[in-house]
Amino acid sequence: MRRVRVLGATVREGVSFTLHYMRVNRLRTFLSLLGVSVGVFTIMAILVTVYSLKASLMKEFEQLDSKSIYIDKWPWVFEGEWWQIRKNKGPDYDDYRALLQMGAGVGKVSMVGQRNGGVVKHERNTMEGVTVCGALPNADLLVDLTVAQGRTLSFRELSGDGNICVLGVKVAKQLFGDANAVGEEVRIDGYRARVVGVLAEQGARMLTQSADDAVVLPYGFLAKLYGRRSLYNVMAVAPAKGVSEDALVEEVRRIMRGNRRIAPGKPDNFAVNRLSDMANMMDDQIGTLNIAAVFLGGFSVLIGGFGIANIMLVSVQERIKAIGIQKALGARSGFVLFQFLIEAMLLSLLGGVVALVVLWLVAKGVSTFAQFDVAMRWWHGVLGCGIAIAVGLVSGLLPARRAAGLQPVVAIEGLAGAH
Repeated sequence: MRRVRVLGATVREGVSFTLHYMRVNRLRTFLSLLGVSVGVFTIMAILVTVYSLKASLMKEFEQLDSKSIYIDKWPWVFEGEWWQIRKNKGPDYDDYRALLQMGAGVGKVSMVGQRNGGVVKHERNTMEGVTVCGALPNADLLVDLTVAQGRTLSFRELSGDGNICVLGVKVAKQLFGDANAVGEEVRIDGYRARVVGVLAEQGARMLTQSADDAVVLPYGFLAKLYGRRSLYNVMAVAPAKGVSEDALVEEVRRIMRGNRRIAPGKPDNFAVNRLSDMANMMDDQIGTLNIAAVFLGGFSVLIGGFGIANIMLVSVQERIKAIGIQKALGARSGFVLFQFLIEAMLLSLLGGVVALVVLWLVAKGVSTFAQFDVAMRWWHGVLGCGIAIAVGLVSGLLPARRAAGLQPVVAIEGLAGAH
């Protein structure tokens, strides 16, 4: 109990002197805390951003079938010469039919085509720059067609070319305001289409495209609008039961190469992408960003640490007589050492708390206005405070050892130089 009371008294005295010093030396304290705050803010801002990016990507990964593979013109992870990859040809309807008919290991296959820059009208209301998407059956492999109003497109409708569509939430808002869009007629680049549903709000996305500012049609209707050759297509293939991912990749490559009459020994003119490849690439990039956080924030923390060390050295100089009296009354060197370390850590912790509060406000602002969920968790705060305390501990060690090593008689006389 006695040790606990002594510890409590030491902490209280450290807090009291730290606050007193901050009031008396405001400019010096501000500059020292600024270094710690900037360093902690930089480190934690990068870590929080990286964590939020990873959380967002994981959420999108969960919405996709992890066992599926994706056929595209462009690889998700670039390997090889860019000038050669740009000659690739994206999947088309013939590739889709070939996989559907010849893929013994194929469980489900779908394709989504799109045309950017569409103009959608309803009466006097117009929205430009709309992404017009055409989907084939099993489109859930590629796009989220969850609706907030009405209904989604049926398997039969996606197989046909009927003039029907579902609207993204932003398109519906622009054209109809708060009115119900279901059952109404819109014009998509001059072609009439009946609205059967409005998609649920999806928000900003990183891996897949948000459908908030899109219109989704049956693929056959999209082809009537623009022609198949003008569309950018992406295809998804899910394996049949018991078929491994590697076996599916090889079968898809064999069928695609045969359908495109690619000679043996010639490279593929399409890209087969896996979610696992994307996940591995993101892990590497996240690791690089974490290292960058340590280096960028480390310089600011180092400057702040020097500032705190300077404050503590001045504090020792100003309190030499008080230290001498303490030691003459029986205070041990360890007690004095601990007293000054507490003050240094409290000073640094204050800078860290300021940084975390500013970071929390920035995170709230970005989440509100940029439609990107900045996920700042409780353990980010604990980590930031831990970094600040560690900086204070290291910065205060030398001044604290100097104070603990003072001889009582010399200290009472105020002759620091004689020590």
